[in-house]
Formats: sequence, C-alpha cells, structure tokens
Amino acid sequence: MGSDDDIFDQLKQADYASSDVNVTNLFDPIYENVTITLCGVLCAIMEFKRACRLPFTTIGKLLELLQLICSPNNTLPQTLYDLKKFL
Repeated sequence: MGSDDDIFDQLKQADYASSDVNVTNLFDPIYENVTITLCGVLCAIMEFKRACRLPFTTIGKLLELLQLICSPNNTLPQTLYDLKKFL
C-alpha cells in the first residue's frame, strides 16, 4: 500500500478542475469544530470499503448513517452518486 503522501498527491485540486465536483471544500473540515476534512473522510470510506470488501450498496447505507450522526451542516456526500463523483 502507498504512503499517505501518494494518496494526497492523487487528490490535487487540479485533477478535478474539469469535473462537476465541488472541490472548494475538499480540504476543509466536514463541519464546524472538527479536524477531519472531506478528503480524509473520502479516503477513510474507500479504505474501509477495500479492507472489508464491501459492495457500493453497503457504502451507500454507510453514507446514510453518517448523515444521521453528523451535524446537519456537513459537507459529506449524501448519496452514493455524490461519492462516486469524487472517484
């Protein structure tokens, strides 16, 4: 597995310039008073998916659960479609 630096190099803002993904908050906290960023959450979700060999349907349910747990003003993807925009 590559280093964390490799992951962040792959997620440079320029890589998303031509897509419809909003990257203005990719490196901002997912909501006020937390330190984890949207980029960090996306990496963690995808690592969890890989390590547990989960299908995307399960990840969709995980996103629903995270919406219930997190502050209503969060920047997490709300649907599987939203998550796949970042991949």
